[in-house]
Amino acid sequence: MTFVDHAQNQYAALPQLLVDHGYDTQVFHGDVATFWNRVNIYPNLGYQAWHMQDEFTSTRAIGITGLGDEDFFKQALPKVEALKQPFMATLITLSSHTPFTLPDDLRTLPIPAGSGLTTPRRNISRACITPTRRLASSSTA
Repeated sequence: MTFVDHAQNQYAALPQLLVDHGYDTQVFHGDVATFWNRVNIYPNLGYQAWHMQDEFTSTRAIGITGLGDEDFFKQALPKVEALKQPFMATLITLSSHTPFTLPDDLRTLPIPAGSGLTTPRRNISRACITPTRRLASSSTA
């Protein structure tokens, strides 16, 4: 696994290419910095700063760490808006991570019973549409 076994390498990654052209590059993720060795590989990918689980507060437990997309976007977007121009911000949500389980009120993607999708595929489809809807509602609020 690159993030674990080769974190010390230097990479020709998009964040670093943008830094070389004057961009501020930051990543936002609701998980701990040590998971997948992110704390060590992010600098070698060119990210100048990372904002992880310890910078976010969850008001409603959802998914693997409890940080739902709505809480994530409400707290991350002001930080993104404050970045100096030009910038690249990578936002990684948790609802689209395994186990792909959402509370009933967040399962808003209608999937007909006869769709042929298995339960895990229906859960994945619903989970992956959630970040887009949360971002849209957070950015217009």
